[in-house]
Amino acid sequence: MRTKIKFLCLFTALILLMPLVKSQTVALDNWFNRESTDHYYWNYTAMGGYSEWGTLFTSNGAILSSLQRPDSTSLANVSVYIIVDPDTTSEAASPNYILLQDISIIEKWVANGGVLALLANDAGNCEFTHLNQLAAKFGMHFNFVKIHNTNGTSVSKNLSNHFLFNGVDSIFIKGVSSINISSPAKSILTENSETLMAESKYGKGMVIAIGDPWIYNEYINTNNNKKAAQNFTKYLLHDTIINDINTHEQCAFSIYPNPSNGIVHIVNSNETKSSNIIVKNVHGEIVASFYNNVIYDFTINISELKAGLYFIELYNEKSRSVIKFIKY
Repeated sequence: MRTKIKFLCLFTALILLMPLVKSQTVALDNWFNRESTDHYYWNYTAMGGYSEWGTLFTSNGAILSSLQRPDSTSLANVSVYIIVDPDTTSEAASPNYILLQDISIIEKWVANGGVLALLANDAGNCEFTHLNQLAAKFGMHFNFVKIHNTNGTSVSKNLSNHFLFNGVDSIFIKGVSSINISSPAKSILTENSETLMAESKYGKGMVIAIGDPWIYNEYINTNNNKKAAQNFTKYLLHDTIINDINTHEQCAFSIYPNPSNGIVHIVNSNETKSSNIIVKNVHGEIVASFYNNVIYDFTINISELKAGLYFIELYNEKSRSVIKFIKY
């Protein structure tokens, strides 16, 4: 029996009249990481900076910001929050640790639809104790180890079919900690039985964990990292789109497979036979349309679409439903 993948979907009669994407703010932590060197800041163009990654975000319409200690007010308008390599005592005289108050605020923000990226580091270069108290809320634990410590062993080729690695056959990742995972977390990248990247769906939001700062300026153009960084950027931004629309209900239809690179099956549970189907990109533009008069299982061909995130909208005189899907 074929597995049919069901998703949460969005009912609104006004969906055709409103943009699917609004400008999203991507906040980079500048409280838990405050190294005196040029590491992990948007505006730093040196090797340790994130200026090139920041350009990928702005080219996708995002607004960059730097965040001091997080609170409910400062996170209210943030779509993506990135915490990188919290300071050890060797990196800052008085580190700002991730405290229980911070954890509570961040956890609630994720549950309400925020997308959190936790980028750690290898043993000796990251404060693990308090970072792991936060990560534990999402089924993750960074290990005090150092993997891929030399250039010659720092290419990962055993990549999954995750969207992050679409069009990527290998990545360069050096000096990384592994991650232990438990529900609801799932592995994205595993090597020699060690998880190096993981993600967790939590409430309406999501958390992605990587055991390394990874795509800072020094390494973003190494190997296939630039393509992976482009995918990563889009994935972080696109996962917040659905949370920008207010009403969430169970869909009147399901689709499979998802992701797909060709034929998509649509299973219509609505009693009305005829339905109009439109496919939109993330900018709200209609890129394909179909008409169906089959009562149950029918197919559409999306092979000519470019790889990326799309929305299938099915509507008739009785209802309107939307499901997001990925074309690879």
